[in-house]
Amino acid sequence: MVPVDIPALVKEVSPAVVNVSTTQDSATVTLNGGSTSGFFVGMPLAGNSNIPGGATVAGIVNGSTFTISLPVAS
Repeated sequence: MVPVDIPALVKEVSPAVVNVSTTQDSATVTLNGGSTSGFFVGMPLAGNSNIPGGATVAGIVNGSTFTISLPVAS
């Protein structure tokens, strides 16, 4: 076998800007319209003052609810 270097593929991702409902001290977020169909774990989030800076999508619960990596601040 001959070793072969394969360049890593890096996907550039822009933060999602979404209209959501949040609950204090919770990591669960509900969309106010739209769908989580284009969301993925690790996707950065921005544009909502209730979601802490640097938060990413931690999990997809269903078509309108997802969890974030950092809970909504008190």
